[in-house]
Formats: sequence, C-alpha cells, structure tokens
Amino acid sequence: MERRSRDDAEAVPRFEPLEPRLLLSDVGGHITTDTVWNNTAEPYRLTQPLFVDPGVTLTLAPGVTLRSDAYYNDLYVDGRLESTGATLELLST
Repeated sequence: MERRSRDDAEAVPRFEPLEPRLLLSDVGGHITTDTVWNNTAEPYRLTQPLFVDPGVTLTLAPGVTLRSDAYYNDLYVDGRLESTGATLELLST
C-alpha cells in the first residue's frame, strides 16, 4: 500500500463565513405616518418606547409578533392601533 503525504491529499475547500442575519426588527420612537407591520420582517422588538402619534394608524397584520426588551415595553397610542388576525394567526406579545 502506497503512503500519501499530507501535501498529496486533496485540498479541503474553504468556506467564507456567512453574513450575520438580523432575527429581530428593532422598533421604537414615533410613528408619524400610517404604517403596516407584516410578518415578513418579524418578530418586532421594542428597543425604546413606541409612540403612535395623533391621526396616525399602526396596523399589525396577522401573524405579527411584538416583543420588548426588559426595560423598553412602553407603547403609547395617541392615534389608532389596529390588529387583524384569524384563529390560527393570532397576534402574540
């Protein structure tokens, strides 16, 4: 049996690391125009107090998840908050 040296071994492919992916959409501050949150960018995470300004509607689409940091969990609605969902697509917090 012929012995092979390390230099004769087939090259092992090198892989570049993947870019980090954000798993949460950070939200906070003032919502100043009508806004719809859908479940394509979820879950949403409050990283500072969230204000829905007067005359503005924030709509949470079916399947949206809203989470908060332990410190930032304030949601102030001076406008309108709408949520829609079906029995199998409830909103969760």
